[in-house]
Amino acid sequence: MASPILLWYRRRSQGGSGVRLKPIVDIILSDKLVDSALVIAGYTCLNKSTNKGTITGKAQYLWVRRAFNTEEEEKDAIVDVAITKGNKKDMDNHIYKPPGRGFIQVVGDINHGYMSAFSSNIFLWFRPITPRSAEKDWRYGVPDDERNYELECRARRAIRQFVSPADLNFSPRGGPTDFAVLFNRHATSKSAYDSSRVGTVNVSQFGTLLKEVGLNINARDTRHLMHRIDSAGNGRMSREEFLSFVQLNDDQLDEVAVKIRDFFGATKGVSDKKVLKAIRQRFKRLDGDGDGILDIDEFRQMVQMVGIFLTEPELMR
Repeated sequence: MASPILLWYRRRSQGGSGVRLKPIVDIILSDKLVDSALVIAGYTCLNKSTNKGTITGKAQYLWVRRAFNTEEEEKDAIVDVAITKGNKKDMDNHIYKPPGRGFIQVVGDINHGYMSAFSSNIFLWFRPITPRSAEKDWRYGVPDDERNYELECRARRAIRQFVSPADLNFSPRGGPTDFAVLFNRHATSKSAYDSSRVGTVNVSQFGTLLKEVGLNINARDTRHLMHRIDSAGNGRMSREEFLSFVQLNDDQLDEVAVKIRDFFGATKGVSDKKVLKAIRQRFKRLDGDGDGILDIDEFRQMVQMVGIFLTEPELMR
């Protein structure tokens, strides 16, 4: 007998988790728990089969893609989800009728493979602000160097955006930006025969870490990322190597500075006087103690308003 599947989702209007956890812009139903092509395309896996608990049902997984930036968020954010039930063999069946205007069907049957006299096919639908745009297919015709670069970028971004359920309970903005906490959960805590292994992760542990953040990639790509991060080349990743990979470089921090400047000051079609007034008002709200200087916590709050969450070392740089 099948176990019930409950699909929970969080609305921004219901409090949200701040701007660190970007809105979902696309949903895919796949029979693959591991799919590097989807990861490179920006998707993360929810890691729960929609047919868990069934005898005849085939394992399927929901993969979601979150907005990459504010522009995509405003253009493609999903604002509603719904399901339809019925008989998919009958093309005139109501299962094919969209739940409302603007809904897009997620290709596939959530109840695929489950056979019962009382079972129904189930389609999942979502409604974006605007129709989703076409994506580049990373499975075909992409040079290895370009593919590997995108894989590294997607991995870094997914880790930086990851918010665990415990962090959501800790803070509506997703908790502190401390990637060492994520690393420590998977690192070797003790070793009876080799103390140098303590506080490091091997490729298997790293794969589990990636899976926690929804990066279900194949073994080959896991090894590539491991090799990319393991600068010492000893087959084990230290916390320092992991943090070095996750942290933004100087060029990326320069881009952060540009985003902050644009958010707080650059407004097209507005006079310099009005821009200066707006900057002063925003600065005053951030300057909690009113001393005319932003301390580290006030500066962190300012950066988070732009949708960027930095580590302590990045803030100091």
